[in-house]
This record gives sequence, C-alpha cells and structure tokens, in this order.
Amino acid sequence: YLESYHYRKQQSWKMNGESMNLLALIRQYDFSEAYAVLIPSVPGYHSLSIDDFGYLKLRKAIIEWVCNQQSNADSRKSSSNAKPPLVCQYSSVGSLTTAWLDLFTAALDSTSTSAVDPVEYYHEVTKKAKSRAKGKKGVDLSERMKIVWPTVDEIRTTIEGYNGGGSVPGRTKNVAQSFLLPLYHRWTKRGNDFGGRTDNVDPLRTARNVPHIKTYVQPSTHVIGDTPSIEWMV
Repeated sequence: YLESYHYRKQQSWKMNGESMNLLALIRQYDFSEAYAVLIPSVPGYHSLSIDDFGYLKLRKAIIEWVCNQQSNADSRKSSSNAKPPLVCQYSSVGSLTTAWLDLFTAALDSTSTSAVDPVEYYHEVTKKAKSRAKGKKGVDLSERMKIVWPTVDEIRTTIEGYNGGGSVPGRTKNVAQSFLLPLYHRWTKRGNDFGGRTDNVDPLRTARNVPHIKTYVQPSTHVIGDTPSIEWMV
C-alpha cells in the first residue's frame, strides 16, 4: 500500500540507532498474526493489479474469508430467500452512476459465485452493467443497496451544528440524483428527540455527532440459533 505512493523520504524514525523512512520501519514488524484485512484505496488508474486496491481488493477478501468458508456453515438456517442488500454509510458523495453502482454491488455480493477471479469478474460484470444501464428501464438498485446519509436537520442538530456539514461533503447535483433517492436511509432513528433526551432511543448518542466515517456491511439471510448474523463488514 505505501509502496504505491512511492514514499521514500527519510524521516526521524529510528530502530537500533538506524534512521529509516516509514516504509522501512513498518517492514521491521510482523503482521502475520493480525486478525484483519487491510483494504487500501489508492488514487489513480490501475490496470495490472486492480484487485490490490479498492472494492476489487474487498471482493478478493470476501471470496477468501467469506465465500470459501461458507461450506462450514451447515449449522446456519436461512431466514429468507432474498439476497441481502449492501448497506453503505459514508461521508461524501461523488458523481455516481447506476452502471457503476450496479457493478459495485454485484462485486461485493457474498452470495455470488465465489470461484470467479476478481479481475476476470470485473471485466465480465462491467460488460453486463453497461448493457443493463443502456436498457430503457434502467437498473433497480432499491433491493440491492441501502445508503445511510444524514439529512440537513440531522447535521443542524449535531454538536457542531451546520459547521459539521463540512465533514460530510456532497454537492446537490450529486446527492439529489433521482436514482439515489430511493436508496437513502436516515443517520439517526426516526422520531429521535433532539432536545437532549435520547438515552432510550440512542444510548450511544450517535445523533449528536457528525457521521464522518465509512462503514460497509452485508447482512446475512442466515441466523445462528436465534441470532441474526452478517456476512462481512468494513
């Protein structure tokens, strides 16, 4: 990840009296036992290793850590025949298109075929997404994707007030695209008491803070015992 930035500047980090840059310092540590998967996002266009970054890297991790381990899920029972949606909560909205969102949701769906190589899958699904986007009816994403995005009033009533909106950038022309409107869900629980008495409905008081965070999760149609589960979360 750091190598992709070509970061070589010498800094004041030292180990055993030797000065080194950040990349060399990190290499001194063993992360083999880390219980996490890093999903780096690097600006630019990537043609040779497109599954090393971004959502294709996430798809590769889903194939390895979710799809390939579902064979051991015999103890789980399905609560629904419908595919679980992808729930996205993020703090900025760019210029999205239905074709790209179609590709994005399809790539991260853990119920899709797990044997497909992420790069081959990318090229295959890109063609299908573009073909569907050209259709007269367009692409219906309402059952496949849920977007958590704060309302103006939710920003206004946070601790920072309207100033907190600077942490949630989104131009009107991007946020108000017609195909996105059915996908939006509120940041806070509907009916929240913004007068301060929120302990019962919002014990963590998330409604009082600007949601400058990115969270992606796919709920599961399976339950373990009586407990609902998720397929993966970032």
